[in-house]
Amino acid sequence: MKKNISVSRKFAISPLLAGLVALASTYSAHAQVTISGANGVAIKTPQGATITGFSNDGKVTIPGLGPTGGYVKSNAAGELSADAGPAGLTGATGATGATGPTGATGAIGLSGSSGLTGATGPQGSAGATGATGPQGNTGATGTTGGAGNSVLQGTGAPAPELGNVGDSYLDSSGGLLYRKDTATTWVSTGSLTGATGVTGAAGATGATGATGAAGAVGATGAAGAVGATGAAGAVGATGAAGAAGAVGATGAAGAVGATGAAGAVGATGAAGAVGATGAAGAVGATGAAGAVGATGAAGAVGATGAAGAVGATGAAGAAGAASTVPGPQGAQGPAGAQGPTGAASTVAGPTGPTGPTGAQGLQGPTGAGTGAVFVGLSINSSLSTSQTRYVGVHGIETAVSEFDAIPVPVAGTLKGLKVVLDGAPNNSGTGANATRGWVFTVMNGSTATAITCSILGAATSCTDASNTASVTNASMLMLRATPTSSNPANSSAANWSMGLQ
Repeated sequence: MKKNISVSRKFAISPLLAGLVALASTYSAHAQVTISGANGVAIKTPQGATITGFSNDGKVTIPGLGPTGGYVKSNAAGELSADAGPAGLTGATGATGATGPTGATGAIGLSGSSGLTGATGPQGSAGATGATGPQGNTGATGTTGGAGNSVLQGTGAPAPELGNVGDSYLDSSGGLLYRKDTATTWVSTGSLTGATGVTGAAGATGATGATGAAGAVGATGAAGAVGATGAAGAVGATGAAGAAGAVGATGAAGAVGATGAAGAVGATGAAGAVGATGAAGAVGATGAAGAVGATGAAGAVGATGAAGAVGATGAAGAAGAASTVPGPQGAQGPAGAQGPTGAASTVAGPTGPTGPTGAQGLQGPTGAGTGAVFVGLSINSSLSTSQTRYVGVHGIETAVSEFDAIPVPVAGTLKGLKVVLDGAPNNSGTGANATRGWVFTVMNGSTATAITCSILGAATSCTDASNTASVTNASMLMLRATPTSSNPANSSAANWSMGLQ
């Protein structure tokens, strides 16, 4: 142990002082004792900081007691130490010291590992239905539909080459009805002839029947091709920050940074707990006695000197153990870059609600097809080869008959007459036979229309696709058959049809 003892004047050392000197001798291997005549005795660290001081006026200085005072206590071995004693009254708050310079910014710690991705939030509610779009343009007029099927009539079974697929044929001799299924095959679908009834009295003309109910809706067409994928929607707003993840394990302690500039001395903290007494150092060799100086005159006791300057900061102690208490959470960092788009979900999302029914579209233009078809048959009857006859709904009359006429349900335009016979007017179509046959005219009541066609010679049918006639819902239609001046050689049954637009 190093001891520096200097004496400037003679004075008696009391037993207490002597004991303190002895205490200083065993206090630490690095303490020094300074004795001066003017100021008394001080026990200091090698850096000059006072551990305990004894002035000549009887005052004892123990810095470890703190600025608010304290006590000195001894243990069973007679060792002295500072004791805070009972807490004193809280003193007045001192003035705030000047702010020390800002220390250097420490190195940025390593980023913690990313927290687990939070669970997907619940499905949001369906958005409001968008406004109905503007009315689309009227579509182009569709192409003209194919010719409709015909109802033919004759005596006996139909010839394989007669008519087209889908046509019907009535055997007027037996009342059998046929349907053509292939280009050469007619199939019987049953008989229309019942037992002959008693001829009834002519009934009054019935009222025009109500328009029939609309036909059943056709089968739904095949689904259209899937439309092209729409443009990607705008990126949604950033969701609320998820709950803070669990605190990660404490990372390894970083390297000790360079010592920052010393800040202003803060107020003395409360006295820490007294550490255990260290082992007594070895007693050093006794130094040679110095020469005794002459006794000087006793000087007046001087005023207590100003406190010495604060000693230099001691070397940094070893780094303490890492704290197990997490520090405060730092401010939230800026949003990271958007991650790559995840793989497409294999689970279809819920079907959205059905949108409102769109507004009724504008009515398209009238197509070129036939709106309705009228059919007349000369069932079990044949045309006269010398007199004019009228073909109605179910027979041949000698004059226009409202009972046998076809009532027109709605006003419109007649067009597209077709007449079919079950046999040619003549066996050949050459010579004089080429002009023998019938002229057929559509009758609106007793008035002949411009719709007409002729079957002459070896022909069995005729059409009028160009002439038209206007009718009302009060019109009654029949087909007039007039023999030519050179009468046909063969009698024949007839049926006819035409369209209403």
